[in-house]
Amino acid sequence: MKEKEAYLLVFSHEFRNALNGLLGSLQLLSDFIVDSKLKSLLSSANVCGTVLRTITQNLLDAGKYEVEKLETACSNTDLGEFLTNFWQVAAELIKNKNLRGFVKINKNIPANLMIDNQKLLQVLLNLTSNSIKFTDEGHIYFVIDWVSSQEKIRFSSESNSKTIHPSLLELNETEEHDGREEPIQMPKQTSKFFSSNFYHLNFEKRSLQANEALSKEWKAGINGYLKISVVDSGIGMEEEDKNRLFRKFSQVSDDPNRRSQGTGLGLWITHELVKMMGGTINVTTMKGKGTIFEVSIKAPTSSSPLLSSISNADRNERINEKFKSKSENYSEKVDPFNLDLERPLLREKVLIADDDCFNLKILQDFLSKIGKEVITARNGQELFENFKIHSHNITAVITDNYMPRKSGFDAAKQINQHIQTQGLAKIPIILLTGEEKSLISKQALEDCGITEVLLKPIDFKIISKLFEKRS
Repeated sequence: MKEKEAYLLVFSHEFRNALNGLLGSLQLLSDFIVDSKLKSLLSSANVCGTVLRTITQNLLDAGKYEVEKLETACSNTDLGEFLTNFWQVAAELIKNKNLRGFVKINKNIPANLMIDNQKLLQVLLNLTSNSIKFTDEGHIYFVIDWVSSQEKIRFSSESNSKTIHPSLLELNETEEHDGREEPIQMPKQTSKFFSSNFYHLNFEKRSLQANEALSKEWKAGINGYLKISVVDSGIGMEEEDKNRLFRKFSQVSDDPNRRSQGTGLGLWITHELVKMMGGTINVTTMKGKGTIFEVSIKAPTSSSPLLSSISNADRNERINEKFKSKSENYSEKVDPFNLDLERPLLREKVLIADDDCFNLKILQDFLSKIGKEVITARNGQELFENFKIHSHNITAVITDNYMPRKSGFDAAKQINQHIQTQGLAKIPIILLTGEEKSLISKQALEDCGITEVLLKPIDFKIISKLFEKRS
């Protein structure tokens, strides 16, 4: 058992390192491409990389489940940004199969929730891939809602349900939904479904404007459930086949061509992840009409809206109040798992370390592109030595964890001790890791002075926000 656990840890680290290099290169490349055809190819490559990550994560989670190491880790999540990132991938997948697709979002739901956004993304991409596999024509769409714990969550299969009804599997295929508040000439039974209380995304409109779509009026700490429905017009299934859906390595389809697709793990691991997130998954299906998967997970409201949801004027005012000079001291206690994107890193010289030459070069190129002076190291010992040499000029440290000679953890601890003994102002230390956040001790992070943790592959938009300069 211990050998398998160690193997999974090493495999996860090595896989995420390689994927970080691939997706990181694509992110940097996007800034240099203006040709629309090349941009389309680049977008497809990004989507394929994300799908590859999901498939491999399913395999890793299956192994962790067997050794009882599968866990979830909730963090403060900007729901608008999460849904935008999801739809940009899902839309490409749906469009590539010549299907119609859109997202319907209740405008009154909270803008910020405490959820495991990585696992939820994995769940949604698994369900999306499943729907695409069994839908040859028609549509795939998503419905996003949130209900407080005091309300009863109803599913489509229940009588008198106020949520999606199976009749919506019969959407008029001749009508196009153009992303406006009210789609044109939809069937009567769907008129309420497309009411003005909802915000829509489609193939042309892939970015969610959180200020328009989601409510920031909710107080933090209100218990509730995030409910996401995936509706397709695919082949559907017989009612008795539903019991086989969530079995490991089980596939319901009697089509040998479709049976050869997929690993047989996606829906099983989806079911287990939803349970671990304190939720349920329900299936409504009609043979020859389609299927509705409805997922609900615990999602209490959270505070501290992320930088992307704050106006520039408000953000600058808050930053000016919090940062009186460039010698800002980061001595306050922080939660490394909840990125405080309202607290940018104001100074310029950054020390980075990674034993993977590709990842080191990509991170260096990105930081240089946004105007940072970069000092590099190939292992933990070199990281610490470089910090001692440049300690009075270093304004932030970004380090991989698993490196030769000295780990990122050990190097960060030495850096933190050096700062204390020399009476230097504390600086942010950001840990890049391929290890699941749920396996990292918060106490260990605090002991080492690590202020932020980012899971590979890294989204450079997060790094950019962390380093956004004061206006």
